[in-house]
Amino acid sequence: LEFRHRRVESADTASRATDLAVVGTVPHVPGKIGRTAAAKRAYWQSVLTESMASTQTFLQHGDGVDAPRVLLVTSAEGGEGKTSVATQL
Repeated sequence: LEFRHRRVESADTASRATDLAVVGTVPHVPGKIGRTAAAKRAYWQSVLTESMASTQTFLQHGDGVDAPRVLLVTSAEGGEGKTSVATQL
């Protein structure tokens, strides 16, 4: 990863640049879903729930390799939910 590029475009990019495995990602949820958009809120809640569940399953059962001993939860900015994600895992 070159220093002039200040953005990681995908989990694959981060994995290749650091030579570390990415065990899960949390999708970006649009900030303005709207008060009357119950179906949209339910959809995004299910996407987040599935993302967390698949990451938890991987961490518990792995893919035939040793479980990671160190886990890094990171984001681009403060207030994006790193602590909430870490406590759920």
